[in-house]
Amino acid sequence: QINHYGYMAKSIESKNKRNRNIPILNDQIKKDPNDSFAHFNLGTEYAALNDNETALEHYYKSYEKFDPYNGYSYLLIFRIIFLNYKIKNYDTAFKFIDIGIKHYPKFTDLYFLKALIFKDMNMPTLQIEALKECIELGEAPSELKCLYGIGSFKAYYELGNAYFALKDYDAAYNYYIETLKSKSDFLNPLYLIGDILKFKNTPMDNFKRIIENLISSSPKSNHIIADLFYNEGLYEIALEYVEKCELSETITKELVLLKAKCLVMSGSFTKCIDMTNIVDDNSSNLYFSMYKVISSVLTNNYDKALSLLSNFKEDSLSGYNKKLLEVYSQFLKLFTKESTTLLSEDENEMEYLDIILEICEILLINDKYDELKIAVHLLNLINNKFVLLNLGKLYFKHGYIEHAKKEIIRSIKEFEVYDSDSLDILQYCINNKDVS
Repeated sequence: QINHYGYMAKSIESKNKRNRNIPILNDQIKKDPNDSFAHFNLGTEYAALNDNETALEHYYKSYEKFDPYNGYSYLLIFRIIFLNYKIKNYDTAFKFIDIGIKHYPKFTDLYFLKALIFKDMNMPTLQIEALKECIELGEAPSELKCLYGIGSFKAYYELGNAYFALKDYDAAYNYYIETLKSKSDFLNPLYLIGDILKFKNTPMDNFKRIIENLISSSPKSNHIIADLFYNEGLYEIALEYVEKCELSETITKELVLLKAKCLVMSGSFTKCIDMTNIVDDNSSNLYFSMYKVISSVLTNNYDKALSLLSNFKEDSLSGYNKKLLEVYSQFLKLFTKESTTLLSEDENEMEYLDIILEICEILLINDKYDELKIAVHLLNLINNKFVLLNLGKLYFKHGYIEHAKKEIIRSIKEFEVYDSDSLDILQYCINNKDVS
């Protein structure tokens, strides 16, 4: 909470500063309408307020007297390109990329922006070409640098992602390895390497050895590896690394939560219930306790579940924590056959939906189909138009193709709600069996 309000205070202070600067700069421009630097600064103030159109008006005005040797000119070009990228005005972005490269041929950041645009346009060949130019150029000289790592690890990482999207997993793997070589503490590629190794059905001993060798220098390597295997759905393997952490590292609240999640996902409900509570963090303890609640319900220990829930009071909670307690309270009521209450009438409210879907996923993973039939009634307690779409995606993720198809088609027919992922799922169904 303290960090949250501190961040809010800083955001408000920053916005107030912007609002103070804008009138001062406007006064400067009234005195000299052709003051390029004032227009540049005013554009920057509006960009910080996410008023992209007004920002661009001032950037373009500044560009009218463009001099590539001014200290801010490279930034002007960069920001014009970046804002046009944000508003998807790609033709103008490309125009200024060409202008920028003409004046600043070693400005690697422009090639990286070009790659991002090609990615948005779903043009992977050109995206890959631009990223390889970033690698060839390397980091921009200090007087031209805007973005960190775009001539090294970020370019390698995006190349890996581009090949991953093309299902060229060997090329993706190699670029992810290069990413880690370039920046060993940037762990995103490690998780994607895990995806590739799992997809390729890598023998578990080899899987473990490869991941361990890639992260051996990290002091928290066992915790990171445990988290990786959890994300791959390999919960028993994840628990092996959790146990290594317990033997060799300070036990943190994050580790305790990870262990609880692994136990629940692997069906070790009694072991989860028997875990020692997190005592120093109310928010973490609440989340941890909800895993104990679902474990108690799934072992038919409803009194234990009620006792755990009674340790928390809704009126002392706010935001996500309050919603978490509300959902699990209603979850227990479904099993004890008590009357339930509506959770939300907001059709766009996603946090309740995410909490409910996590419960459904736990039940699906543990083959608790009878309990799932009861738990899905939680979805009737929210008026969210994305319910069927996300339920369909959950079914598909765990291999229940017919159920996925049914829910996605219902989502389209009843709510006219779909997205590219759901259409890909239906295409998969068409390729394997007719969609009716």
